[in-house]
Amino acid sequence: MELNYRDRVARMTIVYYGPAAGGKTTNLQALHAAARPQHRGDLVSVNSPQGRTILFDMLPLRGLGLSGWEVKFRLLAVPGQAAFRAARHLALRGADAVAFVANSADDRQQDNPESLRDLAEALAEEHIDPVKIPMVFQYNKQDLPEVMSPEEMDRQLNPRRLPSLPAVACRGDGVLETLAAVVERLTEDVSTRYRPLALPSETRGAEWTRDSILRAFGTLSLAGRGPGGPLPPGPGTTTAQVQPDREAREASAGWRVVRVRAAETRGASAAERTLPPSPVPLVSSYAQASVTLG
Repeated sequence: MELNYRDRVARMTIVYYGPAAGGKTTNLQALHAAARPQHRGDLVSVNSPQGRTILFDMLPLRGLGLSGWEVKFRLLAVPGQAAFRAARHLALRGADAVAFVANSADDRQQDNPESLRDLAEALAEEHIDPVKIPMVFQYNKQDLPEVMSPEEMDRQLNPRRLPSLPAVACRGDGVLETLAAVVERLTEDVSTRYRPLALPSETRGAEWTRDSILRAFGTLSLAGRGPGGPLPPGPGTTTAQVQPDREAREASAGWRVVRVRAAETRGASAAERTLPPSPVPLVSSYAQASVTLG
């Protein structure tokens, strides 16, 4: 949390965490495509030629008011690959809330608990209590042929019964609902801990969040609106099919993409094909530069 008392600006950071290829970047792309221009900044992405995130994807949302303060949210989607553990952990250094994006595919279920354990370790390293930080779960890719149900994923990942939402991020399903859920928890948290940001006694966090989401996006749901805009009609459109030409889509959407050439590791899974492990100081310096750029 960054509070600028002179300008009465509060900056809050929400980190989208989770396993590789789970859909964290897709969430930010869908939000960027839908946000009203006056409430969004540039979407900055640093990734490999294969489209895998190797540093943070960043989307600032701005111009929302809370108790006389201007609120600016910075959304970070961190890389899930094992080689970039240091970059993930650095992103949590200033985190105010977490949206954990899990992959619902049956053949990826071992990745979700591993990533959740990594999140707990990273928060502990930054002296953040994993139990106290505002957090929600998103169970993405629910449209795939073989998936775990949200109820099964809750049993596996969410014993505390935190808010959880099914999603198909490439279609926009559940994307804005996830953001609203985490913003609501974050708003209630900061209203309690920071007196200048306390909500008026007659206003609840859910009400403030609903009004803010409507102001920033003009809607409460992006269902049927993927990162590239409205999707073709028909229920047959799936995660695997929504793969338009990446570079053309990035250019038309106005994203700022830095593509870093990366040698692929033979024999690695598709989710792990990215840069080879780098020395921690180098990864941290690149990650810090990415935060500054955003």
